[in-house]
This record gives sequence, structure tokens and C-alpha cells, in this order.
Amino acid sequence: MENLKESENKISLVVLVLSVGSGIFMTTLDTSVIVLLLDTIKDDFNIQQNHIQWVILVYLMVMMAFIVIAGDLGDKFGHKLLFQIGTGILILGCILCFFSNSFAFLIISRVIVSIGVSSIISNGMAILTHFTTTDNRGSIIGFTNLLIGLSVLIGVVLASVLMENFRWNSTFLINIPIGIVSLISVKLCIPKITTEKEKQRTDWMGAFAFALFLSLLILSLSVFVDLKINRYLLWAGILLLLSFVFLGIFILIETKTKNPFIDFGLVKNKKITVGIITAIVAELGLIVIVYQYPFYLQEIQGMDNIMLVGLTIAGLPIAMPIFAVIAGKLSDKIDARIISTIGLVGMSLTFILLILIIRVDTPIWQLVIVSVLMGASNGIFMTPNNNSVMTAAPKDKLGVVGALTRLSMSVGISLATALSACLFVLSGNILEKRTGLGIEHPPHYVISLRVEFIIFCILVLLAAFYSYSRGPEERGRKLLEGV
Repeated sequence: MENLKESENKISLVVLVLSVGSGIFMTTLDTSVIVLLLDTIKDDFNIQQNHIQWVILVYLMVMMAFIVIAGDLGDKFGHKLLFQIGTGILILGCILCFFSNSFAFLIISRVIVSIGVSSIISNGMAILTHFTTTDNRGSIIGFTNLLIGLSVLIGVVLASVLMENFRWNSTFLINIPIGIVSLISVKLCIPKITTEKEKQRTDWMGAFAFALFLSLLILSLSVFVDLKINRYLLWAGILLLLSFVFLGIFILIETKTKNPFIDFGLVKNKKITVGIITAIVAELGLIVIVYQYPFYLQEIQGMDNIMLVGLTIAGLPIAMPIFAVIAGKLSDKIDARIISTIGLVGMSLTFILLILIIRVDTPIWQLVIVSVLMGASNGIFMTPNNNSVMTAAPKDKLGVVGALTRLSMSVGISLATALSACLFVLSGNILEKRTGLGIEHPPHYVISLRVEFIIFCILVLLAAFYSYSRGPEERGRKLLEGV
């Protein structure tokens, strides 16, 4: 097996990063573009701000439902094959998004896009891990994250240019040529990865229960902030209860089946568990910049130029990949728990700065600095954390662990989006009862943001302490477990 591993590892790392990275590049490009379009879509389809979140939440709920399934299928039938299938589905979804002439059609199109993205990112991480060792994995993941950061920046520029000259849906065409290039490069440059799990049956019942648990959990928080739904608190409570019911069913199924969807032995691995949980919390900082900043700038500061909005938050996608590369290189030599903890502490300190400066007329340069600091801190955390999790993964579970790594980010984004909206609405309601003025009143808007930032700061700081508890990394050119 060692000779087979060494043979399969004979692939240029530059080719590896560019081939797999081009697919991962367009998944992030898609996400960055849609965030910038939210306010325009809201106005075009004449819907309210708390409804527009469904463009993101439906996308994320489908991803959470499918991503581990895609990783498990990759472990059985080949990560390269599932990566290519996902790319084709993503291209189809982007074409449908372009032709969306109603909010409902757009939501359906985003579901298709999400399925494609799920297959790309779960199997992409598995491919990167398979062709690297502990000596260079951090660096390779770091350079891949650099492409992700560049995609966010490029997405901001391209989306702004296209929206200035065409309708907002034209931005979905960006991914089509990139997807075609990704399909060709992966087909020609990435060798087939041998697998020993093809004859194992997929645990569809466990996958279904797991998907329903996560989807209902996020849905319950989303309904909680949708005040237009009759008896919304009751429905939110019912959905939350159902989510825990399906969690119980999932655990019961996994303990009884011979080939569990998610092997609970992975949960016992502290590096994997700590890495996934802290990654969920780390997404809180990103939501503040990519979700709350655009609304704050347009609704409170009256910034109507989408390019300026994009440039204000551009510090995050610029700083994040740069520091992700640096941190990835360091994580090949220094324990991930040290670097990851530093990144989370940096995020909490950035929250404190944001709490101090946020007001109705905060200077744009201060907001840019916060974007840079949040991006740098998240980059310092992200690559070492991913390196730690993937290095701890058994060879025959690379797809599942890669999916769980990305799932943690999706869950974090979903929970952060829902929690952000929840805290925002609750604070606004309390202030409205006291003064009679709604959340749209600028001082109330700022106070609600400040409350949200305080809660997020505490959560990230707690995650920093937990991150350090993962234990030291094993060093050297050790092959993946199971090889």
C-alpha cells in the first residue's frame, strides 16, 4: 500500500492546487456574488429583509443535507468522479439562476447550485488530502484558501461591473466558463483515486435523518425571526423539537447499522471534534462582515453604490487568504492548536473594536480596518484548523471528514445568519416597545448591531479556549491512517 500511495502522490502540487482549486474557486465566487445581490433582489422582487435570508438559508440547508452524502459517495465511488458530477450540476444551477424571473424560481435554482457545490467541496478537500503529506498539507490547503479569497474579491469586482451594465442575474454567468475549465483540468490532470469501499452499502436512512435534523434546526431559528408567520413562536418551537427528534433517530440508526453514515469513532477523535465545533463558531465573524455590513451601509449610511459596498468589505477576502497561506505554512511546523487559538483570539479582539466604533456615521476607513482584521484573524484560524482535522482523518473516510469540515462552515454560516437575525429582531422589538420607534430608526439599528456583536464576541472567545484543548499534532512524513 505504501508503494501505491507514493505512486499516487507523484503529481505536481501546482497542478493539484489549480485543478481542484478552480472548482472550489467557483463555489466561493458564487457565494460572494449572491451576498452582494441580496439588497437588489429584495427590491426587484419587492420582498422584506427578513425574507431575503431564504436565498442563503435554503442554499445552506440543502448543502447541509447533501454534503456528507456526497463525501460518503466519493469514498465509495471515487472523489474525482463526484467532483466532476458536482461541477456539472453547479453549471446547470447557474444557468437556471440566470433565467430566474421570480423569487420562487430563484430559490429552486439555488437548491440545484447547492447540490453541485456540496459535491465539489467535500470531494475537493479529500483529493487535496489524499495527494499530500503532513509535510506540505498545510501549505497546499493554504494556497487553496488563497484561491478562495481571490474568488471573493474577483466576485465583488465582476458583480459590480455586470450590475452596472446589465441586470443582476447576469452575474450568475461568471461561473460557467470557470466550471468548464475545472471539468477539463480535473479530467486530464488528476489521477483516479483507488477505493476499498465500493461494495459497502450507503446508510441512506442515517443520511436522511441527519439531513432533517440540521435542516429543521436552522429552519426553526429562521421561522423565529419571521414575524409575518402566524404564531411564529409556536412553529419555531415545533420545528426545534422535531429537529432533536430526528437527532435521536439518527443516533439510534448509526449505533445499529454495520456501515454508519457518520462513524461515531470520528467523534471520539478530539482533533476532528474540536476542529469542527470551533469552525462553526468562527463563521460568526464572517457573517458580521458579509451579511450585516451591506445592509448597514445601504440602509443606515445610505451607500447606494454596490461597488463601494463591495470595496468596504473587500478587506476580509484580501486579508483572509494571505494569512491563511502564512498560517498554513506555519502549521506544517507548529501545532495547529496554537495558531488556531491565536486566530480566534484575534477575532474576539476585532469584535471588541467593532463594538467600540459602530455608530450611525462610522467612518468607512474604520469599517475597512475591521474587515481586514476579521479576515486576517479568520485566515490564521482556518488553514491550521483544516489541516489538523484532515490529518486526523482515516484514509477511507476522507470524503466524509472533508464534508464534515465544510459542513461545519455551512452550519456556522446558517446558525450565524439565523442567530444574527434573531438577536437583531429581538433587540429591535425591545427598543420599539420602549420608544415606539422601529428597527429602521438608525440609533436603534446600531444598538441592535452592538448587542449582536457582544454576544458573538463572547462565543468566539469561548471557542478559543476550546480550540487549545485539541492536543498537540504528530509531526513527520506520516502517511494517512489506514494506508
